[in-house]
Amino acid sequence: METFINQEQQLYDAIYKRHSLQDLVELCSKYFGNAAYIVDSTFKVLAIDRRPMLADISAIWKNLLKNGYLSYDIIHALRKSRELKQMESSQQAVLFKSKYFNNAFINYNIIKQGKILGHFFVVSYFRNITAGDLAYVNHLAPLLADAMETDPSYLASRGRDYENFLSHMLSGTMRDPDQIRRQSHYRYFRKTTGRNSERKTNLV
Repeated sequence: METFINQEQQLYDAIYKRHSLQDLVELCSKYFGNAAYIVDSTFKVLAIDRRPMLADISAIWKNLLKNGYLSYDIIHALRKSRELKQMESSQQAVLFKSKYFNNAFINYNIIKQGKILGHFFVVSYFRNITAGDLAYVNHLAPLLADAMETDPSYLASRGRDYENFLSHMLSGTMRDPDQIRRQSHYRYFRKTTGRNSERKTNLV
């Protein structure tokens, strides 16, 4: 009980004293024994577990750290397969197994006044996710919404999810031609034909 109380106090301090989503995510990664991150509703990364070993484990995690957003081609695949709709339909934390990710993960939609502010994810890189983990995420729900709204990096207005990629490309900091071609491919086909040559790849 004392450990639980200490954990709660540390989480409250991260949110209400330091106003830091990053501190919150690092604490959650520690408590859950897995890797956590928070994105806004366009899948722009607001806070993420930055342990170097995670970039070696997962290509997606490596790109999240490097680019600061979930790749548009992955978002497009999630939307086309209706997995994204399934994810965003839940009011509670759920264990999700996607065909586009190698590891199961907790998805919790951070909601306030009926609006999805973002997503909180815990990925099972180090141990299996338990029913207790899901219950604890639900317990944290009010704190997660408050944490997002008090963090200076959060913007309440939702842009289009591909704007993260376009901003990155136009900034001149994206130089990987394969990455530009892959993400541009999905953006182009969605706009012009609504089709793509979707294929399952090892995304993580």
